[in-house]
Amino acid sequence: MSICYYDFEITREFACSPAVLFDAWADADAKAKWFVGPNGWVETSRSVDLREGGIETMTGNFDGKMTTEYTAHFYDVQPNERIGYSFEVRLGGAIYSISTAVVEFVATPRGAEMKFHEQLAVFSGETAEQSRANRIIGTNSHFDRLADYLAGEGLGPAVCMAGEHDSPRD
Repeated sequence: MSICYYDFEITREFACSPAVLFDAWADADAKAKWFVGPNGWVETSRSVDLREGGIETMTGNFDGKMTTEYTAHFYDVQPNERIGYSFEVRLGGAIYSISTAVVEFVATPRGAEMKFHEQLAVFSGETAEQSRANRIIGTNSHFDRLADYLAGEGLGPAVCMAGEHDSPRD
């Protein structure tokens, strides 16, 4: 099986403070409203311990069949500024990907910028182009739900989406 490597960055600006964005990542109930699997996925368990040395887990399945497991380890947590972590994704018990990610929260004149950068290795046999496209779509879906969550809570809509870049390394 081939392994592909790549990284990408997504930056979004929200009409809320960095503290509100950080809380949407740190609060387990808030995060459960926007960090979920795709259509057809059912959550079976979740835990969030957002602190240096903490762990986050989320498991689920598709139609009671294929299981998914997400496990993150937090290494750098600076409230209202950034979160540095690594995570693995397993599908049907087999490793799918291993990632290192940093999300930064920066005050702007219109609210806060959230910059997400992920470096990963994918063990699925997909090409870097296929895998990268799927990961960016999935990550943007999470961030779309984050924007909807913030707007629904009256905490401010996303005011713009800045550019994204990615760089494959096969």
